[in-house]
Amino acid sequence: MVSDLLLFYPTFEKLEAILTKLPTKKLWHSEVSAWRNTSGFYINGAQTSYQSELNPLPERGSLITFHPFIQSGNVQNRLLTLNVTSNPEIRTENLYIIDSKSKKTIDVKKISTNSTSTLFLDEYGFSQSDLPIFYCPKIACVPFGLGYSAKENMLSLEHTHPPAKFFLHGNRNQLQAQMKKKWIDSFEIK
Repeated sequence: MVSDLLLFYPTFEKLEAILTKLPTKKLWHSEVSAWRNTSGFYINGAQTSYQSELNPLPERGSLITFHPFIQSGNVQNRLLTLNVTSNPEIRTENLYIIDSKSKKTIDVKKISTNSTSTLFLDEYGFSQSDLPIFYCPKIACVPFGLGYSAKENMLSLEHTHPPAKFFLHGNRNQLQAQMKKKWIDSFEIK
């Protein structure tokens, strides 16, 4: 018998204090995605990968991500932006690199739709305690932090979630838009 087990179950109705079985009524609807994505890297015996659903991203979306994955030592740091849309056109837009403390633009790079774009981060001298912001007003992407060291046979692949993933209730897209607007309004975009 298990004691002191706490379950979190979102529901519209109040549940009994003691349950004899788990609730069966679903609060949300979920579908199995038709498309799967595996992104992976291999170097000198080390490998890393990321697998998820990859539904086409909106053609006119945006990206804002705070990138906490800067590593030091013999590690080289990259930001990868993955974009796939239903429209096969390849567009190129500005990606702003912003200092999270001063809110000022450090640099502007180009990223493209229906591509994986790579940004070399070590040229900016970010430390592990820095939290650079990457903002593209015209392309939605999945951002990945890639750290690698050929000398130490090390790879690290991390990603951040869109802000809507952090909302459990309400209109997630509307809440995300409000949150993004608040952040973006604080930036000094060149």
